[in-house]
Amino acid sequence: MASRTTLATAMALAVSLLCATGAHADSAALTVTDASGKSDPAAEIGRTFTVAGTATTPKRVFASYRPTGGAACAPSAATDSGTAPRYLPYGEEVDGAFAIKYTGIWPEAGTFLFCIWVADSSTTPVTPISQTITFRAPTASISAVVAPATPTVDQETTATVSGASEAPKAVFATYRPSGGAACAPTAESDSGRALPGVYGVDVNGAFRVSTRFTPSDPGDYVICVWVADYSGDPSPVAGPQAFPYSVVAPPPPCIVPTIAAGTPLATALTGLLAAHCTAGRQIYTASRRYARGSLVKLRTPAGTSLPNGGAVDLLISSGSPCVVPSSRKAITLRSARSRLRSAGCTAGKVRRVRSGRRRGRLVRFSPAAGRKLSPRAKVTIYLSRGR
Repeated sequence: MASRTTLATAMALAVSLLCATGAHADSAALTVTDASGKSDPAAEIGRTFTVAGTATTPKRVFASYRPTGGAACAPSAATDSGTAPRYLPYGEEVDGAFAIKYTGIWPEAGTFLFCIWVADSSTTPVTPISQTITFRAPTASISAVVAPATPTVDQETTATVSGASEAPKAVFATYRPSGGAACAPTAESDSGRALPGVYGVDVNGAFRVSTRFTPSDPGDYVICVWVADYSGDPSPVAGPQAFPYSVVAPPPPCIVPTIAAGTPLATALTGLLAAHCTAGRQIYTASRRYARGSLVKLRTPAGTSLPNGGAVDLLISSGSPCVVPSSRKAITLRSARSRLRSAGCTAGKVRRVRSGRRRGRLVRFSPAAGRKLSPRAKVTIYLSRGR
């Protein structure tokens, strides 16, 4: 009876020890953080890999990884089919709480199974710690603009491709007439021509790449852009993206038209506009031959070629000149004013002076007779007030 009691006591003690051991089992977990300490598993970007946990007794930490979908983690590191990663421990000695850190760049995006063992050796069987982590692909943004926004044929144009890439990549850009197929999945398979100075430029972080070209034909065009590892990369991190622009024919030149003298000013201005010219200075000159406000002549010879919108000066008639008439006849004030109107002048002030002529009769004009003045110029009339 005593032996049975002793055996039961021993079994209870063993179970108690096993439970105690299970309560203090070894542990470990992997974290992948960015420079700020935030969890962000990402491929092709510098990250900190930390395996942290607790070893109940002095042991070693082993780790391996492989794509998900295969067998579970093996009982020991030596028998597992995974790969020992460069940035994780394999045989590091630990005792108690530990945190093993490495920095590096994970090579590819995807979901991976990580197996961690806290054991005496790589061949020691223990319960493996399994952890699945998904590494995202790096991100990028890209855009393209041309300046001027609507270039003309034979005008030097600047194309600028800008954006940002989290990981070291290359920028690719092509251009071609629009209206056909969309931008291809890869730069290599696109039907456009490589944009010189941009195609294949290495970038990392924010970038801005410019090139100059001179369009030769009018029409609608499109620039296709990608951020990828190489021109045939089937998984670009940005693109394909299309940015359309148009090339227009240059405006026609101003060919100075033939406009007959005497043409009304409004008609002459319309003729200049139709010839892609603009009116320059409008210079007025007295003319007996042409009515006031009509064209005397264009100051640039007809047939002259000027840039589009070239300015052409016009000589415009201000009417017949004022030629001060003779004052030899002692005429009345009314007759003097009539004579001035006939001469293209305007009667100005009337002044009275002593004269041997009859009172109220014309003595002289000022300016003097024969002077040629601008049309309707004012002429002072001097009348006699007697002796």
